[in-house]
Amino acid sequence: MVEDQRISHRRGWGRFVGTKSPYSLPDRGIEREVLPVAQRYQLGVLTWSRLAGGWRSGAIRKGASAPATRRAQMMPAWFDPSLTTN
Repeated sequence: MVEDQRISHRRGWGRFVGTKSPYSLPDRGIEREVLPVAQRYQLGVLTWSRLAGGWRSGAIRKGASAPATRRAQMMPAWFDPSLTTN
Protein backbone atom coordinates (compact mmCIF):
# COMPACT_ATOMS: atom_id res chain seq x y z
CA MET A 1 0.00 0.00 0.00
CA VAL A 2 2.80 2.38 0.82
CA GLU A 3 4.58 1.67 -2.46
CA ASP A 4 1.30 2.21 -4.35
CA GLN A 5 0.96 5.63 -2.72
CA ARG A 6 4.55 6.53 -3.61
CA ILE A 7 4.22 5.46 -7.24
CA SER A 8 0.94 7.32 -7.76
CA HIS A 9 2.43 10.47 -6.17
CA ARG A 10 5.64 10.23 -8.21
CA ARG A 11 3.72 9.83 -11.48
CA GLY A 12 1.19 12.54 -10.70
CA TRP A 13 -1.74 10.15 -10.54
CA GLY A 14 -4.63 10.43 -8.12
CA ARG A 15 -3.91 8.87 -4.77
CA PHE A 16 -5.54 5.69 -3.53
CA VAL A 17 -8.42 6.41 -1.17
CA GLY A 18 -9.20 2.95 0.18
CA THR A 19 -8.35 -0.70 0.50
CA LYS A 20 -10.32 -3.93 0.81
CA SER A 21 -9.13 -6.63 3.22
CA PRO A 22 -10.51 -9.79 4.85
CA TYR A 23 -11.36 -9.30 8.52
CA SER A 24 -12.95 -11.77 10.93
CA LEU A 25 -12.29 -13.28 14.34
CA PRO A 26 -9.94 -15.97 12.99
CA ASP A 27 -8.31 -13.61 10.47
CA ARG A 28 -7.37 -10.38 12.25
CA GLY A 29 -4.07 -9.73 10.46
CA ILE A 30 -5.21 -6.33 9.19
CA GLU A 31 -5.12 -4.98 12.75
CA ARG A 32 -1.33 -4.98 12.76
CA GLU A 33 -0.55 -4.81 9.03
CA VAL A 34 -3.20 -2.82 7.19
CA LEU A 35 -5.02 -0.56 9.67
CA PRO A 36 -1.94 1.38 10.87
CA VAL A 37 -0.89 2.11 7.28
CA ALA A 38 -4.45 3.03 6.31
CA GLN A 39 -4.65 5.43 9.24
CA ARG A 40 -1.32 7.05 8.40
CA TYR A 41 -2.25 7.58 4.74
CA GLN A 42 -5.91 8.39 5.51
CA LEU A 43 -7.24 5.45 3.53
CA GLY A 44 -10.69 4.02 3.95
CA VAL A 45 -10.88 0.32 4.80
CA LEU A 46 -13.61 -1.94 3.45
CA THR A 47 -13.63 -5.37 5.10
CA TRP A 48 -15.00 -8.63 3.78
CA SER A 49 -15.42 -12.23 4.96
CA ARG A 50 -16.58 -11.30 8.46
CA LEU A 51 -17.99 -14.80 8.86
CA ALA A 52 -14.66 -16.30 7.75
CA GLY A 53 -16.06 -18.12 4.73
CA GLY A 54 -18.65 -20.00 6.80
CA TRP A 55 -16.62 -20.84 9.92
CA ARG A 56 -18.36 -18.29 12.13
CA SER A 57 -21.82 -18.91 10.63
CA GLY A 58 -21.85 -22.57 11.66
CA ALA A 59 -21.92 -23.78 8.04
CA ILE A 60 -18.68 -25.71 8.65
CA ARG A 61 -18.61 -28.08 11.62
CA LYS A 62 -16.19 -30.65 12.98
CA GLY A 63 -17.09 -34.16 11.85
CA ALA A 64 -19.03 -32.88 8.82
CA SER A 65 -18.01 -32.96 5.19
CA ALA A 66 -16.42 -29.90 3.65
CA PRO A 67 -18.93 -27.78 1.71
CA ALA A 68 -19.21 -28.57 -2.00
CA THR A 69 -18.46 -25.08 -3.26
CA ARG A 70 -16.01 -23.73 -5.79
CA ARG A 71 -14.23 -21.76 -3.09
CA ALA A 72 -13.84 -24.91 -0.98
CA GLN A 73 -12.33 -26.68 -3.98
CA MET A 74 -9.88 -23.81 -4.56
CA MET A 75 -8.86 -23.57 -0.88
CA PRO A 76 -9.32 -27.06 0.59
CA ALA A 77 -7.15 -26.48 3.69
CA TRP A 78 -9.25 -23.47 4.72
CA PHE A 79 -12.48 -25.50 4.55
CA ASP A 80 -11.19 -28.68 6.21
CA PRO A 81 -13.65 -29.31 9.09
CA SER A 82 -11.12 -31.50 10.92
CA LEU A 83 -9.12 -28.35 11.70
CA THR A 84 -11.89 -26.64 13.66
CA THR A 85 -12.27 -26.67 17.44
CA ASN A 86 -16.10 -26.37 17.34
